[in-house]
Amino acid sequence: MFSWQQWRSRLLMLVAGASMVGAFAPFSYWLLIFPGLIWFILPLQSLSAKRAFYRGLWFYIGFYGAGLSWIHVSIHRFGQAPLFLSVTLTLLLIVLLSLFSSLSFALLNRYFRKLDTKHYFLAALPFCWLVFEWLRSWFLTGFPWLDLGQSQVDGPLSVLAPLLGSSAITLFIVMIVGLIAYSIRTGLYSLKFAAFSWIVLVVSIVVLHQIQWGKITDKQLAVSLIQPNIPQEKKWLPEQRKETFNYFSRKTAQLESQLVIWPEAAIPALADRVVSYLQMIAEHARKKSQTVLTGIPVSEDGKIYNAAILMGEGTGKYFKQHLVPFGEYVPLESWLRGLIKVFDLPMSSFSSGSDQQPTLQVAGWNIAIALCYEIIFQDVINNQITNADIIVTLSNDAWFGDSIGPYQHLEIARMRALENGIPVIRATNDGISAFIDHQGKITSKLGKFKEGTLTATVTAVSGETLYRKLGPLRSFAIILLIPVIMLFLAFYSARRKNNNA
Repeated sequence: MFSWQQWRSRLLMLVAGASMVGAFAPFSYWLLIFPGLIWFILPLQSLSAKRAFYRGLWFYIGFYGAGLSWIHVSIHRFGQAPLFLSVTLTLLLIVLLSLFSSLSFALLNRYFRKLDTKHYFLAALPFCWLVFEWLRSWFLTGFPWLDLGQSQVDGPLSVLAPLLGSSAITLFIVMIVGLIAYSIRTGLYSLKFAAFSWIVLVVSIVVLHQIQWGKITDKQLAVSLIQPNIPQEKKWLPEQRKETFNYFSRKTAQLESQLVIWPEAAIPALADRVVSYLQMIAEHARKKSQTVLTGIPVSEDGKIYNAAILMGEGTGKYFKQHLVPFGEYVPLESWLRGLIKVFDLPMSSFSSGSDQQPTLQVAGWNIAIALCYEIIFQDVINNQITNADIIVTLSNDAWFGDSIGPYQHLEIARMRALENGIPVIRATNDGISAFIDHQGKITSKLGKFKEGTLTATVTAVSGETLYRKLGPLRSFAIILLIPVIMLFLAFYSARRKNNNA
């Protein structure tokens, strides 16, 4: 039986976690990442490992519950699962992620609780947070959504992304919160140290704002995006296919851009079953020295891939590497197929493409591809980024209706542009299609549930960000060194005190 005080504490943790979602798109009040975090970690060192775990559990349930509510939309509306079942499945995912993330605080207080306050908040806490946020990027195939750093794409800490990626922003967020908690807990004793730390922080951010990682060149590419806004419930209907084909061919014929981009799975049929249509599009494109890039399912070597192919000018194709569980393949398929309709969605038996695929070649440009969900995985981009001029991500966020999911998805794409210092082009079925510059800024977009085309001239950028040179894993290793070194010094100092006692 829980007391009112215990229930109030849990409710406050739910609210603290949920409040952080306001820092992410579509709200984008980046400062809101801090109040809930401060409230959460302030008493953390005084708790046992068990109590720290439960405090983290309620905090993360609030955070993921508010931030991932959009998952329910795809399960209930498009997976046709009953409301009770869709809510249950969504809650199961939220609780599973929360349990996993909360382990970091149990381990934090199990092994580091007895450290002095400074090293607890400024070394041990960032260390555990970073490690578990990184582990979440591959735990159960990986789900690096709502990483703290992603919330700061419009904030002053965004300058850290070209340096060492979004994980560097996460580190700074946690260390800032830890510094605030340390200052509150120790009062005047920490005044000099806190003042020095804040000066170093502010000066570092100001200096980083002066660095220009990329330089605009004269190399340009005229690009058009087509956003058809086809309702998801109609997309795969046989009677809708002819109308879809006519729509894309008509819209493309009206465009003179060098590159015309259709969204993910724009063609709702296997490529080998619509050969004549694809040939017709390719022929018309060649007459205009044009390239058409589209998402389409492709059958090859007895397997089916979620793919991006070029028609007309240009060379190359891309097979999606990182598939969506239950959306593009079904784990434990022999057991789950047929249980409920969400496990039998159209095209949910894809195979994974190789992680070593060359960039696509269009008019002298090297194009890295990310199909929908893949844009959230830094390693997928890193596999192709070596000589890429731009990143093109094709998506179909119609699965998530009028929820916050598509806005968060766009925000992540902006972070990939900022990290790698090259433009990102995002073509979607029902929005939000956008042109994003090398600094992560949206230069033009076509909003949610809008039908039409969007045209812009994309300019290439010379030079490389440090993050792009290092790659995500090496960047993370460097970032992790900061709290690791501080922890080493803390334990070394404690050991010397014990020996001298």
